[in-house]
Amino acid sequence: MMSRKLCEPNWECIHFLYVKDVDVLKNELKKEKTTVLHADVTKVMGKEGLLDLISKVMNFPDYFGKNWDALNDCLTDSHVIPNNGCILFLEISASR
Repeated sequence: MMSRKLCEPNWECIHFLYVKDVDVLKNELKKEKTTVLHADVTKVMGKEGLLDLISKVMNFPDYFGKNWDALNDCLTDSHVIPNNGCILFLEISASR
C-alpha cells in the first residue's frame, strides 16, 4: 500500500491490513509527516464505546455529541484534524 495515497487531502477510506503490514505503513506515514494514531478496539462494546474511544484518541473537543453525525462533523472540521492529515488505526483481535 502506498502511504502517499493515504496522505492526499480530502481522501477518506477504510483499509483492512494484516498486522505485519501496519508497522511498515506507520513508518512510511510518519516520514510523510502525517499524524498517526492508534486505538485498540478489541474490548470496545457498542457504538457509544467506539465513539468514546475515537473521541479520546483523536482529542475531540468537549462539544463532541457522541453520535455518527457528530463524528462526521469532527472528522471534517479543520480545527480538529491536523493540517498534515491524520490516519487512525483501529486494531481488533482476529479471534473476535
